[in-house]
Amino acid sequence: MQAGWYATRINDAPVEETVAHGLSRTVGAGSADELRRLVVEQDEARAELGIISPAAGSTS
Repeated sequence: MQAGWYATRINDAPVEETVAHGLSRTVGAGSADELRRLVVEQDEARAELGIISPAAGSTS
C-alpha cells in the first residue's frame, strides 16, 4: 500500500493479541483525515475487544 501518512502504536498490547483480531500497529493513508479515521476505527475495535493500550483515548 502506498500512503503518505502513517501512524504506529509504540505502547500497544502484545502483537499476538492485536493481530489475532485483525488490528495493526501501523496504519497508512493518503491523507491526514483518512489516517485519523483509521486510527479512530482501530481504537474503537480495541475498546470493543477490551484491548486497551496505555495511551488509549488520546486520539484528539
